[in-house]
Amino acid sequence: MLDDTDRNVSYSLAIKAAIADFVMANSRPPRVLDIGIGTGMLSSLCLLHGASHVTGVDTNRTMVSLSTQNLSLLDPTRTKFTVLLVDPGPSQIPPDTIFDMFVSEILGTLTTSESMYKYLSIYSHHLRKFGGDKVYCVPSSTRQFFSLRSFPLLTMPPPVASAIRVALADPESFDANGSRLLIPTNEGGIGLHLQLYPSTLLPDTTRMTIHEEKYTCLENLENGGVSFPYTSGNTVDSPPMSLTPLALSELSSPESLTLGVFEWEVELWPGSPLLLNTLSGLSSLPLRNQLARGAAWGLFVSSVPEPTIQVQVQDQDQVQVQVQVQGGAKKVQGGGKYVVRSKALNPRFKTTPTVTVKEEGVGGNVSDLSLPFVSVAGDTELARRIVLALEKVVKGRDGYGYGDGDGDGDGDGDGDGDGDGVVRVLIVDDVTCGGIVLEANSRGIRANYDVVSSDPNCTTAGILANQSQNQSQNLSQNLLGLGKNGQKQNGQNVNWVTGTVDVGGTGGRRTRSVFVPDPLPDQNSGAGGGKYDVVLFPMALLLYSRAGEGDLVSEVTLGKYGGIADAHLRSKEEGGRTLPRLGSL
Repeated sequence: MLDDTDRNVSYSLAIKAAIADFVMANSRPPRVLDIGIGTGMLSSLCLLHGASHVTGVDTNRTMVSLSTQNLSLLDPTRTKFTVLLVDPGPSQIPPDTIFDMFVSEILGTLTTSESMYKYLSIYSHHLRKFGGDKVYCVPSSTRQFFSLRSFPLLTMPPPVASAIRVALADPESFDANGSRLLIPTNEGGIGLHLQLYPSTLLPDTTRMTIHEEKYTCLENLENGGVSFPYTSGNTVDSPPMSLTPLALSELSSPESLTLGVFEWEVELWPGSPLLLNTLSGLSSLPLRNQLARGAAWGLFVSSVPEPTIQVQVQDQDQVQVQVQVQGGAKKVQGGGKYVVRSKALNPRFKTTPTVTVKEEGVGGNVSDLSLPFVSVAGDTELARRIVLALEKVVKGRDGYGYGDGDGDGDGDGDGDGDGDGVVRVLIVDDVTCGGIVLEANSRGIRANYDVVSSDPNCTTAGILANQSQNQSQNLSQNLLGLGKNGQKQNGQNVNWVTGTVDVGGTGGRRTRSVFVPDPLPDQNSGAGGGKYDVVLFPMALLLYSRAGEGDLVSEVTLGKYGGIADAHLRSKEEGGRTLPRLGSL
C-alpha cells in the first residue's frame, strides 16, 4: 500500500485541510489519535501539517516498533508523539484522555473489511465534540456500493472470461446454503485487475449504496455511550433494484460476462478529493498506482443467477424467468420481478455485506479459495510469445527444418509427408487456459493439439474459451459435460487432458493422472498419432521469466520432438539460456 501514491497524497491533502480548519475554528493546533498506526504514515502527516501531538495505537508489535522509528526521524526528541501497543478490545487509554481529532486508514477490499467502524467506536469517548455533536475525523464518511456490471467479450479475452466463470462456479465459491461467497480480485483471490477490461452497468440499473458510515458527528446511545452514525441496507435513497426485460436480456447474453461487483468511495475530509476503490476510479489512476491498489485492496466480485430461457414479458411488473444457479444444485423458477436487495449490516459485529439477487444470497462471507489460474489466463503476452515461436517453427524461419524446406517432398511444410499441412503439437502443463490454441488459430496455424494441464480448472476454462469462438450459446451452460476430448477448433483437433505428461519412459510408474502420448490416432476424434512436431512448455517459460533470469523474454525457440525436448529462451540482456532437459517423451 505504500506504493499507492494516490492514497498517500489524498490522505495528506485531507489531513492538511482538517488541521487548517481546526486551527481556524479553535486558534490552536489539534491533539490527534491515530487508530491503527501501522507504519506511522498518517501520524507523520499530522506532525508535518501542524498537529501539536499525535498518539498512535496498534495491536501489532512490529508496526509499533516500525512507526516509532519512522516518527523519530521527524521528532528525534520524541516529545510530539506517543505510540502504544494495545490489546484487542476496550480502550486502554486513560478514560479522561481527550483528543481533538481522529485519523485512521483501516480500509480494505470493503470499507468494512478491517472493522474500522468498530475500532473507531471503541475510542469514540476519547474524541472531543465541538458545537454540539461535531467532531474532527479523517475519514469523514465511507460508502459501499454493489452493482451488476457487464463485461463485453469483444474486449475481454476468452481465456480470461472463461477462467472467471470457472472460478466463480467452483463449489468452494458457495457456502453450505448455496449462497455465493465474495471472491477478491486481489492477489488473495483471482489476482486480476478488472478495471483493465471495459464494462458498463446492466441497462436500467444503478450502483446501489448498501452501507454508509459518517464520522462527522457522534450520537448519544441509550447506555450513556456515544457512537458514529451509519445506515445500512436498502433505504429511501437507495431502494431495491428490479431488473427490466432489457437488463435481463443483457444478463443472459452470450456476448458478455455479468458480475456482481462491490466497490467503495471514501470522503476523507469535506472538499477533499474522494479516495476511490471503484472500477472507474482505478482506471483513472496511473498504471503503477492501479496495480498497487489492485494488488493490496482490489474488489470483491461474485457470480449472479442468470436466466437460462427466453424472457417472456407481459408487462414491466410481470417478468417470467427461470434462473439457473451456476455451480449450484438448485434452480429458482417462477414469475415476479428479478430483484436485487441489500441486507442491513451492523459494522460493530459484522464486516461482510449481503445482497440478494432473485432471492439468492450473494456475500455474507468471503471465499478463501486461491485461484491463480485466472491471473495467468490474463497473461496474454505469455501465449503470444509462445505462438510466435511456434509460428517460426511452422514457417521454417528458425532453422529447425520446417516450412518449404522440410525435406519430406509433399510441399505442405509440416514435415510428416502426408500433405495435409497440419502439425502435431504437445502442450506440456498448459497455464494459459487455452490461450495458446486460440492465439495459434488466430494466426492461421493449422495444428492438432494434445493440451495437458495439471489444473482441472485450467482445462475446463480452456475448453470453454475455445468453444466460445464457435458457439453463440451462453458459456455458463457449457459447464455440463466438459471433459470430452477431440473437440474440433477451426478445423483442427484439440485433445484436452488434466494431468501430467509421462516422462518416465516405458518403465515409468503410471497413475491415472499421467498422460502418455499415443502413437496411434484416436478412432473417434482423429487426434493423436505419430511424433510431435513441436512440444511447448508454457509453465516452464512462466517460471523462468518470473525467476528473473531475463528482464523480458523476447524470443523463444522450441526444439523439434525427437525423444528429448528442450526449451531455449533468449532475453534482452543475454545471448540465450537453455533450461534443464525436461524429460524424455
